[in-house]
Amino acid sequence: MPYRRPTKALGRIGLLLIAATMLVACGQATPQTMLDPQSDSTRTIFNLAVLLFWLGVGVFVIVQTWLIVSVFKYRHKYNDQLPAQIHGNTKVEIAWTIVPAIIAIFIFVLTFQAIQKIEVKPSVASADEVHIQVIGHQWWWEFRYPDITTADGKVLVTANEMWIPAGKVIDLTVTSADVIHDFWIPALSGKRDALPVHETKIWFKADDVPDGEPKVYWGQCAEYCGTEHAYMKMRVVAASPNDFQTWVTEQSGPAVNADLPADFTAAGCIGCHVIRGTDAANGGQIGPDLTHFGSRMTIAAGTLDNNRDNLHRWLDSPDAVKPGNIMTQVIKDDTLSPEQLNTLTDYLISLDPGIDAKEQAAK
Repeated sequence: MPYRRPTKALGRIGLLLIAATMLVACGQATPQTMLDPQSDSTRTIFNLAVLLFWLGVGVFVIVQTWLIVSVFKYRHKYNDQLPAQIHGNTKVEIAWTIVPAIIAIFIFVLTFQAIQKIEVKPSVASADEVHIQVIGHQWWWEFRYPDITTADGKVLVTANEMWIPAGKVIDLTVTSADVIHDFWIPALSGKRDALPVHETKIWFKADDVPDGEPKVYWGQCAEYCGTEHAYMKMRVVAASPNDFQTWVTEQSGPAVNADLPADFTAAGCIGCHVIRGTDAANGGQIGPDLTHFGSRMTIAAGTLDNNRDNLHRWLDSPDAVKPGNIMTQVIKDDTLSPEQLNTLTDYLISLDPGIDAKEQAAK
């Protein structure tokens, strides 16, 4: 039998480890990451993950060290003499049964404690808690604030951007209007299924931010829900309590431009969208509420930045931007004339009450 040096195999393993390290080093900063926790809930998950990672590293080092020592100590010599044969060791077998069991119990206890901390919402005064209803649609997110009333006596509703007061408990009720979705803001909370005709609960508390410096977090549907699942995004804006109250005051008011163009009706927009404060666009329930559309960071649920050029592109051919979305049933490539496109674009951009987070979103 030819002699094979173990160093050759170890060299290959070393090269693989170096390559893996280089690939990890090529990663870039991303706003949608679990590695930058910004709430008590995600910090609990992160700390548990880090502890389990280093525990795994410790086990790996011990096992691999034992393996390497065995490879060198019991390797085949130049002669054909067989090494000493070991047919069992009761103490070793007991050890490698008990030690993994102890590690598994340790992991179970830590995981159970983390789950308890994440799932059990703390009891706080009503002033320190905000209730929000999250509704998943194909393919956008609706946020309803049941405790906040608009100027016309209705519940405040926004789309794809959820503003919250930092430092307060955010109590979410999650559901779906069509298929199964999955609500997930990696920096603020774990995942929660959005199920049709069923409600699930989740809570979190974002870290404090100073006045005038709202922080923007990215979210995503984490359950495949159809063609444009990957573009069912959201933004969560954590503002100081003072800034949040300013936002609530502005968002609760009617549209800053109630001069609804005739093209909004002619194009069929009033059948799906609401613009509070206008006489015609007040009954749509299918699409997002557009009352303060101009203050939003993105359009088409995070697909495009909210600016004039992108909005013009979206209105001109929604199917090219986001294939299969429900708006394509009404607006085709040749539905709107150039004049109508300009009129609707100018009007929607004008629906900006003042406070927004576009600058923070661009960072």
